Amino acid sequence: MRVGIVCPYSISVPGGVQEQVLGLARALRAKGHPSRVLAPSDGPPPDGWVTPLGNSIPTAANGSVAPIAPDPSAQLRLIRAVR
Repeated sequence: MRVGIVCPYSISVPGGVQEQVLGLARALRAKGHPSRVLAPSDGPPPDGWVTPLGNSIPTAANGSVAPIAPDPSAQLRLIRAVR
């Protein structure tokens, strides 16, 4: 089974969602399932199986600041990476 995990938050910025996504991908890979993470990245991706979708933009949401990439070019990179 091949697995693609899409994370809306910059994978290079520490956070709970990012750690869960990376942990899940590592666990799947350890079980022999080829897995890739597709996410914005504001620097070098933490692992070779992470596909960066461009830089993030700090966006205020629910009293916090989320590092997301809402621009159309990131969406196009995601579509191309999944094909």
